[in-house]
Amino acid sequence: MVKKTKKILAGAVAAALCMSFSVQSFAIGNYVNSIGSVAGDSAEDITEDAYTGTGVVGNDVTQSQESEYTELEVSDEAIDAPVNVYATQAVGEDVYDPENPDADPEGYVDGTVMVVIPKTIVLDGKTGVGNYVVKVKGNIAADNVITVAPESEVALKQDGKADVTATITQPIQRFAYKDTTALADAADLAKEVTVNYYTAPEATVEAKGLSAGSWAGTFDFTISFATV
Repeated sequence: MVKKTKKILAGAVAAALCMSFSVQSFAIGNYVNSIGSVAGDSAEDITEDAYTGTGVVGNDVTQSQESEYTELEVSDEAIDAPVNVYATQAVGEDVYDPENPDADPEGYVDGTVMVVIPKTIVLDGKTGVGNYVVKVKGNIAADNVITVAPESEVALKQDGKADVTATITQPIQRFAYKDTTALADAADLAKEVTVNYYTAPEATVEAKGLSAGSWAGTFDFTISFATV
């Protein structure tokens, strides 16, 4: 899914930088919470309705697995009997981490996938430069990527004058789970996402050639979530 969010940019003859943030959340992902096995799954007469939770309780829809038992004859010779264990947690699920200062009284930390982006940026009236940051957090899988990408430039306008083009430079535009090995390293990718906000390196909006008067323009961020 992709969200496009319109931003307002103002460049005036004033030595100031102000920023406010809007928060976007996602309802995303291809992972469905698995349901834990119970002792009753061992019943001989249980009806196995695959992956629905009817009959066999323990099931993992995402990995197409459910509770299963096997009967083995015991003899004098020792045998090894492997047991497969599966679990799937949905993207955005709260994470049990009682040592985290952000944990609730029950020890859970909010796992909702969130981004923080600028809502308003003010450029310095003398230098034509304004800075901003992007923040990302959430409980995501190793193969998930969150993209927060601005347009590369924005036209600043003033009645009676030609437009001035401001350049937008944001070094990090993609975000993945902290230290994931499921994605190749890349210059624009930060492998830093956890349930606590990660602040990306500073980004810049720069307008060269501003002259007296008030200027304003808009640009978009494209925000998306993908499994690669």
